[in-house]
Amino acid sequence: MSLKSLPMKLRAVVVDDEPVARRSVRRFLDADPEVEVIDECGDGKTAVRVICREQPDLVFLDIHMPEMNGFEVVQQVGLERMPVTIFVTAYDHYALRAFEAHALDYLLKPFGKTRFAEALGRAKQYVAGGAIQEALGSVIAALGQAADRLDRGRRQLRTAACG
Repeated sequence: MSLKSLPMKLRAVVVDDEPVARRSVRRFLDADPEVEVIDECGDGKTAVRVICREQPDLVFLDIHMPEMNGFEVVQQVGLERMPVTIFVTAYDHYALRAFEAHALDYLLKPFGKTRFAEALGRAKQYVAGGAIQEALGSVIAALGQAADRLDRGRRQLRTAACG
């Protein structure tokens, strides 16, 4: 899936308490020219601050972290403000809860290039779809305004012709 319909790169944040895991996700993301990693976080509290401040398009979020886990990050940020989220964890028993937290995908460690590419592709499609809907909304609003101006102009012409 190409982001050619989007004006800029997909902005991503990687959150994992394990540096090796962050590097692994980062390596896959850095290989994709349509993605820009804007930050990495090693704990949940930092992740909440970064997500709220930077408003990324996409977050790769570990679940099992000390002090604040991935679900608590989602709770702190709020579902309505949370960007597209792909949970990344070594524990398969969190899968149902992850999707209840509106995860777009769930990567089980260790994962390979193909599985990562599938998850990233799904995220690109989702973000591009949202951008297209937003653009269509703008076009529809502009067309409505143009139609209103046209109607006003017609009324003015009728009034002037009858006047």
